[in-house]
Amino acid sequence: MVREPTSPPQTQAPTTIPGAPDAMPSAPALLPQRAVLLVGNRVRAKQVLDELQRHGIEVHLLWSMDRVAAVLASVQPDVVIADAPSFPDSQEAARAVQTVRAALPDVEVPVLLLAEAAGLATWDLLLAADDFVLEPLRAPELAARAALLARRASQPNRKGTLVAGRLVMDLIGHKVLVNGQEVYLTHREFELIRFLVMNRGRVVTREMVRQHLWGPDADEGLRTIDVHIRRIRSKLERSGGRFIETVRNVGYKFVE
Repeated sequence: MVREPTSPPQTQAPTTIPGAPDAMPSAPALLPQRAVLLVGNRVRAKQVLDELQRHGIEVHLLWSMDRVAAVLASVQPDVVIADAPSFPDSQEAARAVQTVRAALPDVEVPVLLLAEAAGLATWDLLLAADDFVLEPLRAPELAARAALLARRASQPNRKGTLVAGRLVMDLIGHKVLVNGQEVYLTHREFELIRFLVMNRGRVVTREMVRQHLWGPDADEGLRTIDVHIRRIRSKLERSGGRFIETVRNVGYKFVE
């Protein structure tokens, strides 16, 4: 089994070769400072890692699924970059990304997928990511997309509030307001609606919701998710309007 290195790679300053033109400008301020690179093999890991470090991004490798929560809590990354081609197949890459999703801390971390065009046919893999970059690897595009995701995700969470149309979530006070009126939700319902809001506009599968709420080894059936969704809808939509859309045979999507 490939194991995570004992000392995570640190940010390296760009190296200038005497007599050569300026190969790499300084990293712009908007680039993420820390990234976790989710990979499946060593050879591929070094290639992607080197390209990201050349852009001044501190990169920590993650390839042991039993240490996901510990690594994320320790590093507190601005973005997770999942390298799908380094896994044996798209299904295994999807499972790894979903495990990371389930272990993410309270501050939501965006996931950027590096994928081959054929891999996008795996629906669960595509849905598990916030954005993707197609092969062949182009480091400037990869760094730029990672930066945009990190920047979008940072603002609402640092304020402790999520605003989605008529719905406002107070993450610190653990409250939900609809049209300015507080709506009581259980802890599980609060976590479920927050997961949907954080992925607004994207379809999340029942399996993704189950893993987020109970973890990858949970015994709860997928029908339990449907029960929670019905209860949340009855509470949020009393004043009219719709917040949760059912995508038949796939899952759910939050709509503003």
